[in-house]
Amino acid sequence: MNGHGNNQFTFLTPRSGDVWLFAFLAAFSVGISILTSEAGLVVGAVLFLAFVSVFLVAFSLTKPIIGFYVLYIFTFVLFYIERLVTLPVPIGIFVDVLAWLVYIAVILRNKFTPTALRTSDETSAFKSFMGYMIIFTLALDFLQLFNVHGYVGFDRVLATFRESIYLILLFFVTYKIFNTSKLALNYLYMLMALMTVVAVYGLFQEFAGLRDFEWTWLRADPRRWELYYIWGRIRKWSILSDPSAYGMLMAFGGIVAFALAIGHKATRFRLGMLFLSILFLLAMSYSGTRTAYGMVPLGVAMYFFLTIYNPKTLAVSLVTALVFIVLIFGPFYGPTMHRIRSTFNKDDPSMAFRDAKRKALQNYVFSKPQGTGLGAANSVAKRLTVTGDTDNGYLRTAIDKGILGLVLQLALYAGVMITGTVTFYRLEGVDRVVCGALLSGFFALSFANFYQDVADQKPLNLILASIFALILRYSRKN
Repeated sequence: MNGHGNNQFTFLTPRSGDVWLFAFLAAFSVGISILTSEAGLVVGAVLFLAFVSVFLVAFSLTKPIIGFYVLYIFTFVLFYIERLVTLPVPIGIFVDVLAWLVYIAVILRNKFTPTALRTSDETSAFKSFMGYMIIFTLALDFLQLFNVHGYVGFDRVLATFRESIYLILLFFVTYKIFNTSKLALNYLYMLMALMTVVAVYGLFQEFAGLRDFEWTWLRADPRRWELYYIWGRIRKWSILSDPSAYGMLMAFGGIVAFALAIGHKATRFRLGMLFLSILFLLAMSYSGTRTAYGMVPLGVAMYFFLTIYNPKTLAVSLVTALVFIVLIFGPFYGPTMHRIRSTFNKDDPSMAFRDAKRKALQNYVFSKPQGTGLGAANSVAKRLTVTGDTDNGYLRTAIDKGILGLVLQLALYAGVMITGTVTFYRLEGVDRVVCGALLSGFFALSFANFYQDVADQKPLNLILASIFALILRYSRKN
């Protein structure tokens, strides 16, 4: 073979560093296997996580975007790991660690970047109405650390405050990392890929059945079984924490994918997004989450309102409305369809019960306008009603942080909608399509917060923080 041919295959020749790395990984794998067999699964899992953590720290500090993607992936699989393996430490702490690592990496990258290469808005993530609301919210959360009424332990208060810091870090790093249109689109692809995994596994649960460890987890709590077994069918939750988070994530994904399919010009891309939208909505239907069912028409309607100037939108909106009417009033039966139809039945007993519960909690908020303290909402709900959940994210905020906290949250959400809408009409091409899709998905989530604690559930709160940052980025695009 001639010299040119040899050069084509030089990448197959192992370097000494590769050989040593392969040898180390092989030895480590054998060692982990032996320790796991001798000391148990927990020890092996801890050692494996420690080993992986070293690489994650290195990648996160050198490549913040890789750390960001790892954080997202871990947040999606967090609850699946918790059900599969019991670890001696709360696995959720790794989410905070990853968030701080990515934040530190972003700060260090900026510090060691030559001044001439830095962008002009390096410190402007919080120099906006949305940024001010986020800062004010953090300040209020800090003050609420001293507003403890004995409903929860101080460890729960600190855990809730830690969650607030984690979300602010995510807002900051998303804004800093995804500073170009291409990177923002890559973020959307990553999110679509993760939601596809969630949807496929949820459908696997529906058609292939639950795994043994999932049955064990489901039956471990009688209250959980009562909530999940509805009308002779098990509500599915995929790899997420519960059916509510699963259903709302799938509804969000279905709305965003549908908006991308309508707005984009490339035929193959549109067909791919339409397929994903159908996949997500099918997966959503088996969650049994009525809030998710209500999200879909509202999110789609929001996108239609944004694009009402386009004649094609009118045609698509009519077809979509017709499909919706057929599904609701057509001759389709079964537990899933009955559950979907009950979403739009104002006389449903479950809906009436939840409305009565919210009324009682609203009266409590007026009696304590300063709030009860971080993390107290569930305890208050359990004391005043028969269930330990507010079934309303805005009520949760009001109980925890008082009326001022609720005003800040509503102002933040309003700021996102106003900024996003104005920005949508200023953008062009793919940027406009992505902005509109994210805005429609966010609008649906803000509605869902009336009936579920959206801002308190992973990975939905992670997505919300990222949407805030991306909308702000698009608003500052020249």
